[in-house]
Amino acid sequence: MLSIVNMNIQIELTNRCPFECDYCVRKIWSAKPCDISLERVKDLIETFDPERIALYGYGDPTIHKNVRDIVRIAKKRAEVVMVTRNYNFRENIDLLVYSIDTLSEFKKVEGYPVSIIITKDNADLIRKVTGKAKEVYLTNLIPYNREMYEKTAFAEISKKMLDVCIDIIGDENFLRNLVKMDKNAVERYRKMLEVVENVNVRYLVDKADRILTALKFESLLSELNVNKPNMFAGERKCPYENYVFVRADGKIFPCMELAYEHPLYLGYSTLTVECKSADKSLPYPWCGDCQFLEGCWFVENGFDCYGYECGCSRCLFSVGIARCLI
Repeated sequence: MLSIVNMNIQIELTNRCPFECDYCVRKIWSAKPCDISLERVKDLIETFDPERIALYGYGDPTIHKNVRDIVRIAKKRAEVVMVTRNYNFRENIDLLVYSIDTLSEFKKVEGYPVSIIITKDNADLIRKVTGKAKEVYLTNLIPYNREMYEKTAFAEISKKMLDVCIDIIGDENFLRNLVKMDKNAVERYRKMLEVVENVNVRYLVDKADRILTALKFESLLSELNVNKPNMFAGERKCPYENYVFVRADGKIFPCMELAYEHPLYLGYSTLTVECKSADKSLPYPWCGDCQFLEGCWFVENGFDCYGYECGCSRCLFSVGIARCLI
């Protein structure tokens, strides 16, 4: 059989789930419930010869009837990662992480690795869990509608853009010298323009409260020993660069985010995420910094501004705001 050496895989064992999580995409999709077959899992492991296998997706992997057999097979070939909300599931896995939303849930898995979705309202939970869990993995909430967006704590603009703008606004002497057309001030201004040529000024004004919230969380997380996401867009890098995502029906996709059609709401508009291929080198700009984002024809029609169909120019994973355990 053909083997693709060292291509890691994330396998969604099932897209069924007995839990009703508040922020799950399963609440708004129409995917047909299914479980991947044991034979398909064996074929995937043989084909991709992975160094690392993530055994989870949008369903809870522990309800798959062959979950322990799959774990056993996977462990013989690679490092294994699993995320679950089944707090009774115990298995000798390289990284077994329990997803929690409340302190009462954490008490059931205290001492184990946990994952938490950051919202504006759960800073206290993060503080209390840190130091009591073996590891704490944090990610930001991915908003599928306006209501979810209002609960998020991140800001889409990049920190680089924000820092430059604060630098300009806060330096009174620089502004005074710039008005006088001082040579050094003008040169500094030109260099700044190279960084913020298309800065989304409207976002800075309209979303000032979001920026302040993101700054507060950034400060909090810097003091805690946690695996944290970015609260502002960071340097772009696809976390699935050396991965494929296998859906519960056995079909292969570039990543988990593109495996199912779903809405994504980021500030000004809702777009539909759906794609079967993607350029993981990310050869296009980040939409969050663009002054033309609102009403953008490219975004509304499923392209990025370089013409790539189903570009990842608004993917929160690509800038580290959202993080996946793979």
